[in-house]
Amino acid sequence: MPYSRLISTFIRLLIYMLIILYASFEESPKMLLSLAIVASLSIIFKTYRCLPVLLMFLFFFTYVVNLIPFFFAGEYIFYYPPKGGFYETLFIHTIFLCTLDTFLLPIKKRLYINEKILQTENIFLYLSLCVLFVFYLIFGIRGDTILDTGGYGQRGDITGLGGFGEYFLILIPLLYMYSGKSYIMKKVIHILMLLMGIKLLLYGGRIGVLMMGLLYLIFYYDTRKNHISIFKILCYAIPILYIFVLMGAIRGNINLVLTSSWSELFLLPFRGDFLKTYIEFFGNQNDIFYSSTVLNQAVLSDTLSVYTRLEIFFYNVLSLFVPYSWLPEKAAVVSYIQKNIATTGGGALISTYSYFFLSYPGVILIGYYIASLINKLQKSKNVYFILYCIMVLATYPRWFGYNIIGLFKISFYIVILYAIIKRFYKI
Repeated sequence: MPYSRLISTFIRLLIYMLIILYASFEESPKMLLSLAIVASLSIIFKTYRCLPVLLMFLFFFTYVVNLIPFFFAGEYIFYYPPKGGFYETLFIHTIFLCTLDTFLLPIKKRLYINEKILQTENIFLYLSLCVLFVFYLIFGIRGDTILDTGGYGQRGDITGLGGFGEYFLILIPLLYMYSGKSYIMKKVIHILMLLMGIKLLLYGGRIGVLMMGLLYLIFYYDTRKNHISIFKILCYAIPILYIFVLMGAIRGNINLVLTSSWSELFLLPFRGDFLKTYIEFFGNQNDIFYSSTVLNQAVLSDTLSVYTRLEIFFYNVLSLFVPYSWLPEKAAVVSYIQKNIATTGGGALISTYSYFFLSYPGVILIGYYIASLINKLQKSKNVYFILYCIMVLATYPRWFGYNIIGLFKISFYIVILYAIIKRFYKI
């Protein structure tokens, strides 16, 4: 590391440490949230030369800006009743962001991740992967759609592959690799992705569609030929956020489509004033922050002992290799807390999971880990590592705000599948 870079990192780390140390003794929510915003903006500035990485950190940023009305204006933004621990959750998440920013190196030149993956046309492997994709398309989820039940989360007869239902995602990078430069093969991949997207939407699966869209962006849109500018990104970001909020409103009550006019339908996310609209647009982020607070309170109040949390951590390590359904109930952390401790929504921030399992060292380690992945991706030529990073950059809507295990599980499974294919192909 250059001397100037070392000095800059040291100064940045010193400033962060002093502010966080002060905030630990003197409750200063506005100062702490301001620090989280500054750290997030610094991360964004460092990564704007790689679109998929930039989008990931812009996504992270939405879990900070959503808190402005609450910590700056004192407006209650959560669906569930008030409780303590919000400041502590912000404190933990700010440490994560500051750690990430401290260890993250700037991307110095335009980085196109798809150029790191060599394409080789292999009809047998391509068709085999297509068959697997169709299997997921048919059996991934079946039963009553939101059209049948009247909305997402309503009772209906649904069957599928459970937690493995989204593992079709690991097939997309491999389909890209083995389609070569064939125009027909590429279009078949696009058709399969479109069909999967339609089916997921019929079952209310916004996140699956988003993750598939991120893979499409990495392989087919963020190319040297397209040369997407920052201006284009900003032009796309707000409409995309609006579409997902609109989809969330519609999937909750599908009858709105039948009873509302076009103008009423498109204005669903908007409320009577700016603040209510702001809260509506960041409703998912608000729910995740609330759930994170519940998890943190279970630690801070010693509702769950250190031994219990280490036991849950052990089960989550096992979940990398076996389904949650094979493990004790407490392995699914949020579900266990919902059932036995407090009412809350699903999911939690990655910083909260890290704190829940390994306290503050866990928060620092996960921030360093994510930073090191992005740092190494810039220069790495190792296909296994690049495939892993691609899945990390496609599945962050899951692992950042729902379950940290996704950072290691589905992302690593593509490495195993690719290793098996390579072994088979050598034979």
